[in-house]
This record gives sequence, structure tokens and C-alpha cells, in this order.
Amino acid sequence: MQSLPAEMAGAKEIEFIQVAGAAFYRVRIDALRQRVVPAAENSEVGSELAQSLLTRAAQSVFDSVRLMGVDRLDRNDAYRYTTDASTPPAMPRIGFDDPAKTWLHVDPASGEMVEKVDASRRLYRWLFNKLHRLDFPFLAERPTLRRPCIVALCALGFVFSVIGTIIAYRRLLHDVSARQSGVRTSF
Repeated sequence: MQSLPAEMAGAKEIEFIQVAGAAFYRVRIDALRQRVVPAAENSEVGSELAQSLLTRAAQSVFDSVRLMGVDRLDRNDAYRYTTDASTPPAMPRIGFDDPAKTWLHVDPASGEMVEKVDASRRLYRWLFNKLHRLDFPFLAERPTLRRPCIVALCALGFVFSVIGTIIAYRRLLHDVSARQSGVRTSF
């Protein structure tokens, strides 16, 4: 192993990883900082693996499928949103021309596949997550606007629940009083 730069002297963990046949050491300095050190001598040290290497590794997962393209996500978008500090916001999205229109999100620090997303998962993300968590891009970028929207919608749901309970209670009282008086009610 080549000597580590001075800034990595206090490494908490060193992990051997292999991506597309190339060997690397992932050096974790603390919870937020890490470096990728090639196992070969005279190679460049960085915090991320080269995008071409990640693309080659992803292509090996889908041997017979044509690569559609690679986009670098530098922030969350309409199909990928995370607030988890352990998931890097900047990563490549590698798209394939398979029937499901699959995308792979790959961690540039380790080469690990973070997420595999096909057309059905993207639709689910829009229909479920966006509507239930209100993480539309324009709201996700503005938490001071998003929180009041969530509170307002929760309050509206509470009001509808109370109104429904009142209507049901009145209906039950009406039915009970009608049965006691012997009058038949119908729906």
C-alpha cells in the first residue's frame, strides 16, 4: 500500500474495495470525510472514484443492455431526494436502455450501488412519496415553506375527521331515537 497523505493520518477505518477490476482503499477519516486511495503506486488520491470507472462497473451489471447516458447529480432532483447524511447527494445516475428504463445511482466514494430505480419505482415515488411527504423539489429546497404546508394539510385532515365524526354521531343519534319511537329509517 502506498503511503497515505498526512491528512489521513488519523484514519478511523481502512476498507479494501474493488471496482471494475481495479483495487482501492477507502480511508474513512470521520463520519463525513473519506478518501479513495488506489492500491497501485503512483496513482491519484481523491475523495471519489472516476466516473468512467463507475460507469464501466455499472455496465458490467447490465451486460447486454445499451448504456443510455450518465448524469451527475449534484443535488436532489424530482426522482431522488434524500435527507440522510450517510447518502451522498452528489453521485452519478447511470441510465440503461432496458424495457424497464433502469437507472442506477452509484456511490462515487465506494462504487456501491445505492439505488436501482426503474419506471415503476419512479411512478411510485411521484404517486406516494411526493404526495405523502410533500418532497416536491420546489418545497424540498424551502423547508420554511414546506413545514407550514404540511401542518396546514394535517390540520385540514383533522378538521375533516372531526366533521366526519360529528356527522356519524348525529346519524347514530337519529337512528337510535327513530328505533326507540318505532319509526323505520332507510338509506
